[in-house]
Amino acid sequence: MHAIKHWLPLSTFALLAGCLDSNIDTVREARFDMEPSFTIGQALDSRPLCQSNSWDEVQDNKNRTVVEYRCEIKGAHEYFEKQFVRLSEKLNSRFYTKESGVEAEIKSAQDAVTSGEEDIVGYQEAVTESESTQASDRVVELRSAIAALQSGNPADLANAQLPSGYTLSAALDQYEFFKQKAEQEMDRNDPSSVEYYSNNVNNAEAELKATIADALARMQEELQRETESDQQYAQEMTEQTSQGLQDAKNSLEEARERLKTLQSTRDEALAEVAAQREAAMAKLKGYTDVETVHEIYQWTVSKDQAVYLSYVGIEINYANGEQEDRSDPNGTSRYLRVVLNDAVDSYEKYVSGGLPGSSIKHDPQLAQLLY
Repeated sequence: MHAIKHWLPLSTFALLAGCLDSNIDTVREARFDMEPSFTIGQALDSRPLCQSNSWDEVQDNKNRTVVEYRCEIKGAHEYFEKQFVRLSEKLNSRFYTKESGVEAEIKSAQDAVTSGEEDIVGYQEAVTESESTQASDRVVELRSAIAALQSGNPADLANAQLPSGYTLSAALDQYEFFKQKAEQEMDRNDPSSVEYYSNNVNNAEAELKATIADALARMQEELQRETESDQQYAQEMTEQTSQGLQDAKNSLEEARERLKTLQSTRDEALAEVAAQREAAMAKLKGYTDVETVHEIYQWTVSKDQAVYLSYVGIEINYANGEQEDRSDPNGTSRYLRVVLNDAVDSYEKYVSGGLPGSSIKHDPQLAQLLY
């Protein structure tokens, strides 16, 4: 056979000879328009691709008598066996993921229960804490300062820690100043000076007491406000944590119910996955259990012995007796390139050039699992 480096789609063929005994002879003796150096018979006979080949006259699907050439392609059975191995691995992987998903869903539900139980413990502690909430630092400071001021002893006031916003410094300094002066004058035994400073001490003490009274009044008012604010905050926190606790209990109940349902239906879910796997594998086995594949050419012969290519494609014969035809109306040139290429000697090489037949029978459900 000649190796041809170029080819064009052909639908008609030329004859060098005149009348022949049969339409088969007419087709076999026809020559390709673009490559008239050999006949169709010479091109199609003795191809390394074919396990066997035959010529016949048959009725096509339009009830026409056509000349049909059949080539049983080598290696088709082995090719689809390899497809089964490859695709079954993909199916097993998909169904392993599905099985793992069942277990993962149960694990997720178990984790949700554990998390819910931990949430409840946390909320219970928060509720207890909110119910025994201690006074704020400001309230503690105010209470301590009020107690110190209520003692009425000016000597205790010098070391008293007053909250921010309150001070007795000026009144205390003035009182201490006049007190020290009065004591100094008494040591000098000067009655007039002693009387003067004693009067100033009395006035400073009265002013200090007034300042203390004013500070006490303002502190008590602020203490009242801060105490009410603390109580309101504590009440709000108690309500929030109590609501959070109730919500956590509800969520935990839902999580336990979900876990219970998943655990009770685990075997059923896994059995369903196993049944889906078995059904998918059965389909895949049927689609790859190929006995033979024939390449088919059909020609019509006109009254004036003009030859027309009417069909080219493959016929896949399955072990269950089904047949499937595949063709590419726009791929005539690819088919004819294969005819002229002696390197194409197996089904795997045949379909690697883009001809129909490389994939298994189309099945949307199976395709969804595989791709």
